[in-house]
Amino acid sequence: MAQTFVDLGIPSDLILGIEELGIETPTPIQQQVIPFLIKDGTDLIAQAQTGTGKTAAFGLPLLTKMDPDKAEIQGLIIAPTRELAKQIGKQLFKYTKYAQDKIFVEVAAGGDKIEMQIERLSRPTHILVATPGRLMELLDAQMHLESVNYLILDEADEM
Repeated sequence: MAQTFVDLGIPSDLILGIEELGIETPTPIQQQVIPFLIKDGTDLIAQAQTGTGKTAAFGLPLLTKMDPDKAEIQGLIIAPTRELAKQIGKQLFKYTKYAQDKIFVEVAAGGDKIEMQIERLSRPTHILVATPGRLMELLDAQMHLESVNYLILDEADEM
């Protein structure tokens, strides 16, 4: 019997955003990963083919773990390319469209002016999606990550 996103522990306000994207039932990787990350939150390595919903598999549990009252970076997603980083940021934004408590996501990647990214990061940001090179530049510019509780390496084999 196919599980639903409710069965996996995803809040109804996030489910509205998922459904608007035409996603009705969880994929196998989502069925395995989401409950584990929501319940245990411990280290996990997951691998699946392109197009199987990996972003939702790690992104939805991450969104449920964010404390909207803490205006600081709590989740860090590192992606190997700016295209992937922007795609992840866009997906997370779409998932939170109907969220009762706003979770703010920023993308920091090469190709955009770092000064603009630093300015955007000075506003409340809960999740940062970054490429490795830009993350290093931000750290050199004295950005602090001591509030990060969750780290996701997407496409880690490409880094």
